[in-house]
Amino acid sequence: MSKTETRHEIAIHMARAFFASAWADWSDQYGPGTQGNGVDVMDEMPDEIDPSAVYAAFELCAALEEQHGMHTADIFAKAVEMAGDDGDREKTPEMFGHYAAMGAMGHGVNLHDALGSKTARWVDVPYREFSPFDLSDERFPIPVPPDTRTPEQKARDAEILAFLDA
Repeated sequence: MSKTETRHEIAIHMARAFFASAWADWSDQYGPGTQGNGVDVMDEMPDEIDPSAVYAAFELCAALEEQHGMHTADIFAKAVEMAGDDGDREKTPEMFGHYAAMGAMGHGVNLHDALGSKTARWVDVPYREFSPFDLSDERFPIPVPPDTRTPEQKARDAEILAFLDA
């Protein structure tokens, strides 16, 4: 697999992790809800990944490359080379991408789970939030609450805005 293909494989699984996390939150708050009870969100989420999750994945790859001064594929290769016996996942681009994204979002799992503590210490994954508010696809609307301000509050708000615009 070429460096470009490896980077894309890593990014695809980063995007799936970003999307799964945001979709599950959106579904529980605004949609039909997730099944829970041991059903993996990765199996339950829609097949088509929101474009903003793909963008976030490539941003994370770029941040890792800038931070380490090397191509994502080379970061992955070195991470696998350094991996100890304390990681319990396959040493694949899929697992690297998934657990890097989960760690970036601050989920309780990260590269330590996949590739072990030595690798996790070396690959310092930058923090990256990704929430339902980041989803760009119209399939995932966020309801706008009704304006419950009184006419007096609306008039006062208009005065404040007029003052600030002056």
